[in-house]
Amino acid sequence: MIVDLKEVVKEVVLSAAGNAVIEEKERLTVTVEPGLLHPLIKALCTCERIPFDYLISLTGMDWNDRLGVIYQLSSSKSPGNEIVVITSVGDRNNPLLYSVTDIYNAAHLNEREVYAMFGIRFINNPDMRRFLLPDDWKGFPLRKDYDGDPALNPVTIASREFSDTAPGITEDAAGNLVESTTPVLMMMTTLSTSVRSTFNARRDALPHGPGRGGDSKEDRYSQWLYPQGGNREALRKYGISPDPAFYRPS
Repeated sequence: MIVDLKEVVKEVVLSAAGNAVIEEKERLTVTVEPGLLHPLIKALCTCERIPFDYLISLTGMDWNDRLGVIYQLSSSKSPGNEIVVITSVGDRNNPLLYSVTDIYNAAHLNEREVYAMFGIRFINNPDMRRFLLPDDWKGFPLRKDYDGDPALNPVTIASREFSDTAPGITEDAAGNLVESTTPVLMMMTTLSTSVRSTFNARRDALPHGPGRGGDSKEDRYSQWLYPQGGNREALRKYGISPDPAFYRPS
């Protein structure tokens, strides 16, 4: 059955963010106010007919009077269908947007990079350390008002200590925003739990059989965790044990 992308998106947008603006550009583009970004993204991701469950990119932008983010989404069910979601805020001193890390795990480092380059912090992202830059870097390099004077951020080859706590801003049950810090080691433990949970949910769908290794759950687990050895190095990089037994499905 052929699904009309525009009609599906319009239905989702009307139900989750009725005042959003839909434009038929090269890619269908939805512009939404910040407060409705998260429910709209979640509705698009969980849409049954065309689930936009793949985050292609998350890019910070400076439009002079506003700072914002462009989200490019695609669907694993229908890869040719892509949409763009745009949101922005007018506060350049303390720009805040809601995180989508609870919807797309891949958004985590992207949001940290946007914070480092544009100064936009993401509510409910547990780790708002600057990505690519030290914590004491002055200014945000991709903003149009960035002061590139090298004297402000002298380059050094000296080793330096990095903080082992991650700052964050969360929204409590009453809707209040709370500044907090979390030990990085605790976050790594949480990520390890997430890896195990993700595998347990997906292991029966993993490719197996002739030519794909063993057929046991453990063999399929190893194929998923270490395709061509790539994920092993990624886990080491972030301080997570590369030993499969550590994440053995329960």
